[in-house]
Amino acid sequence: MESHDPARVPRSVRLRFGGRGAFPKGRALFWHFPNNWGPTGPGIGPSSTVRKGDWKLIYYHAGQRFELFNLAEDIGEANNLAANNPAKVGEMAALLSRCLKSVEAQMPGDRKTGRPVAWPLEALRLSLNEQDRSRTPAE
Repeated sequence: MESHDPARVPRSVRLRFGGRGAFPKGRALFWHFPNNWGPTGPGIGPSSTVRKGDWKLIYYHAGQRFELFNLAEDIGEANNLAANNPAKVGEMAALLSRCLKSVEAQMPGDRKTGRPVAWPLEALRLSLNEQDRSRTPAE
């Protein structure tokens, strides 16, 4: 496992977290970017994100899809673990949804429906329901 180099963590972050250069295990950090903000490319676009401990979940509003990373093992976010860790995705999506709702975060509009994009936990539930329906044989 790769260790984190505290010298690479910005000074303001190191000072906030006691100079250790590590994020606190018990506290979650949140990001919410409900719009296009600049460059384009893979992993860029409207999204909401939560990091708690070693785990980071990104919810992309377009397509309502998730990426899950264990940063202790994959600091470069190269291996999306969402498909193999549905319980962790659910836990993190619930945490992210609670935060977004508590601050009345504005969600972007869905171009197809004209309604706001679903909260992360709702999007996850809809996705799981669709997967269940696709597995059920037609009568």
